[in-house]
Amino acid sequence: MEELAENIDPFDRDAALACVRQWVHVAVPYHRLMTEFWDLVADRNLNLELGMDHVSLERYDFAHFEKTAGSLAGRGVAVTFHAPFIDLAPGALEPSVLKATRRRLAQVIPLAEIFDPLTVVCHAGWDRRVYGFAPKWWMNAAVDTFLEFADELAEKSRARLVLENVFEEGPEMLEKLLDRLEGRAGFCLDPGHVLAFSRTPLSRWLEALGPCVEEIHVHDNNGKDDDHLGAGRGKVEFPLLLDYVAAMEKPPVVTIEAHSPEGVGETLEYLAGKLTRPPYLHDVRKEGVLREKTFTVQNISCRHCVAAIKNELSEQKGVIKVTGDPAKKQVTVQWDEPATEES
Repeated sequence: MEELAENIDPFDRDAALACVRQWVHVAVPYHRLMTEFWDLVADRNLNLELGMDHVSLERYDFAHFEKTAGSLAGRGVAVTFHAPFIDLAPGALEPSVLKATRRRLAQVIPLAEIFDPLTVVCHAGWDRRVYGFAPKWWMNAAVDTFLEFADELAEKSRARLVLENVFEEGPEMLEKLLDRLEGRAGFCLDPGHVLAFSRTPLSRWLEALGPCVEEIHVHDNNGKDDDHLGAGRGKVEFPLLLDYVAAMEKPPVVTIEAHSPEGVGETLEYLAGKLTRPPYLHDVRKEGVLREKTFTVQNISCRHCVAAIKNELSEQKGVIKVTGDPAKKQVTVQWDEPATEES
């Protein structure tokens, strides 16, 4: 399939569709995968973005999740996660709401350890209509929420935290949030949400946050409601977006978020021939180019020491993930080219 990918002919629909089906993910709530769509996935081995919503987290025990993770891994299905978001507020000013949000998000971390997702998508949660009177308070709470989540996620899994836009009217608050997270999170661009909820054109979002994009959610609407139609059924500027993706050094994960099987099929057809490279994280996992080594660092004594090392190493191009254990005085680094063990 790699040879096919390098010489993909956009007019060969069967070949183009075969490539795209291997590269993209399809979003589905975990509980609906279990009750409605398992046979469809089993037949087609589609890559998945598993929605770990409140229904799924309340309904199934850890043993059930372990069994599913093993079954998907055995089929060669690549997985990403969508963290719960209904009624949650990562930057809540009300302490009880903030505590409940962090507790619910934390339930995703042991599941990431067994499913080994490429990414975990979280809604950033900024909404000017709700928090516009206290942006600094919201920002400080959201930073603390996502720093804690990102660090714990990194300790237990290889997954990358990516924050998604929803009701944000422009990219400014997400720019500030990602900057405050100091490389611990990337951006999940949802162009459907940009069209439905933002007052800012997609071109401005790409200008501001394009270099941070590590995942894209693909669905369509007509600019009035968040309809989650198949790509090409609405007014989302997909030609602009896909041209941008084609020029990216590291192509992002692409996840179909159409809310019907027909919409998923339409989007697969739409993307056929328009996506010509697999997501960077697919290549890293598949080709085994990711290198990992645990180093002993005698002078670390706390999580702040580990955070300082993370910040320094994360500035080096090619460094994927840095985790540390102060008690064992160890730091584990995962990297890809051009980074080297010596650097």
